[in-house]
Amino acid sequence: MSGYKKSVQNPITTTNSIIAAKYKDGILLASDRAVSYGSCFKFANVSHFAKLTPNIIIGGTGELADFQELVDVLRSIIVDEECKNNGESLTPSEVSNYIKRLMYERRSKMNPFVMRCILAGIDKDGSKLLTATDLYGTQWEDEYVASGYGAHMQGVQIPKALKSADVTRDVVMDAIKEVFIGLTARHSTMSGPIEFVDVTANGIEFLDPIEIVPNWDVLDEDWAQ
Repeated sequence: MSGYKKSVQNPITTTNSIIAAKYKDGILLASDRAVSYGSCFKFANVSHFAKLTPNIIIGGTGELADFQELVDVLRSIIVDEECKNNGESLTPSEVSNYIKRLMYERRSKMNPFVMRCILAGIDKDGSKLLTATDLYGTQWEDEYVASGYGAHMQGVQIPKALKSADVTRDVVMDAIKEVFIGLTARHSTMSGPIEFVDVTANGIEFLDPIEIVPNWDVLDEDWAQ
């Protein structure tokens, strides 16, 4: 076992972009359901999200095995805390802090979770939390976050949709669809329908996946030749 390499710094089976944004009544997250082996398609219909509590969900972009390990660790922590506190669940901000510390701990041991983690949750008082944490343990909170190639593609549509304080879920969903139209055309490992997850005070709902068709009409005829 002395030659066994524990540190996984080069992802093998990876997941793609996640885009998430707050709206008037909750938080909407979206991602495709493909898993890649390098630049090759590996698995279909694999959700990039995991429900931790009735009001907290996380998603991961990067090494799928690292995301699954992080989910297992967090679920174990949540159960332990519920047992200690007579069934009282951790709040979204508490789970987010655990993620930050776990990611930083693994990074400090030179064996990082090679992924970016997106957390969305709604507290009992109705406050919405949307955070992103990278493999170094750096965490930030915003009205919208993204991971993977999607972080470079959502700079126009999502902020434009969120200009109104009373923005609805349908408006945010349409903006996210626009981003994924570009991603589907530009990102070689994007595949299959897009899975939407809606987080509200009533709980977490996995919506029916939506097929995204890229618009190739924007290509100039001369360039296309």
